[in-house]
Amino acid sequence: MNDTSKIFQDIVNMQDELNEKVVPGWREANLNWSSAVLSECNEYLDCFHWKWWKSGPNGADLGKVIDKDNLIVESIDLLHFLISQYLSETKSSNEHLGTLLTSTYEKIQERNETLIGTGSVSFDRVKTMKVLLSNSINAQPGHALTALMVILDDLGLSAVDIYEHYLSKNLLNFFRNLSGYKDPNVNYPKHVDGVEDNVIFKNIVSQVVEEMDDPSVEDIKKISFERMRQAIFPN
Repeated sequence: MNDTSKIFQDIVNMQDELNEKVVPGWREANLNWSSAVLSECNEYLDCFHWKWWKSGPNGADLGKVIDKDNLIVESIDLLHFLISQYLSETKSSNEHLGTLLTSTYEKIQERNETLIGTGSVSFDRVKTMKVLLSNSINAQPGHALTALMVILDDLGLSAVDIYEHYLSKNLLNFFRNLSGYKDPNVNYPKHVDGVEDNVIFKNIVSQVVEEMDDPSVEDIKKISFERMRQAIFPN
C-alpha cells in the first residue's frame, strides 16, 4: 500500500472500530485519554538512559537509546491513544482526521522545521515527547499528533512502515480480545518459547502483507488470525 491518504484514513478507521469493540459508544464515554498518553510517554522515556542514578560511570550513558525497537512500539501505542483523544475531544469525523494526518505527514516529508515550533535542525526525542505530552494534557491533541509524527519520521518510519506497525498492534489487540487475553479462565500465552506475542504477530502480519498483492485489512486480519492461532495455540 503506497497511497498515503488511504494509509492514514485506514489507520483512523481501524482505531475507531477497535475503540467501539472495547467500549461501545466510546466517543461519549469521557475516557481519560491524556492519562493514557501520560502512561505511554513514561514507557517511551524508559527506552532512554535518562535516570542519572542508574547510568554508567560519570553519566556516560545518559541520553542514549536503550531499545530503539521498543521506542517504535511505544510510539505506535501513542498513535492509538492520540487518534482516540483527537476524535473524542474535537468531535471531528474520521475523514477529517485522516486528511489532517496525511497533510502533516507530507509537510514533514518536505522538512518543515516549524511544525512543533523549534526551528532547529537538531532533534531531541525526549524534549519533543514532552511537547507531545504537554499538548495532550492541555487538550491540544492535534499539536500532540504533529509532535508524534515528527518523532515517527525521526525514527525512520515511512507511511508504509507506520501502517504496518500500527496494523500489527491494532489487529493484535483485536486478536487478544477475541482470544481471552484478559479472561482468567483462559490460559492465553503472552510468550511462546521466550518470544512475546506482539513480536510473533508483527512477523506474521509482515509476511502476509509481503505475500499478497494490495490486500484489504479484512484479508490481512483473517489470514493473520489463522496463523497466530496456530502459532500460540498449536493444539
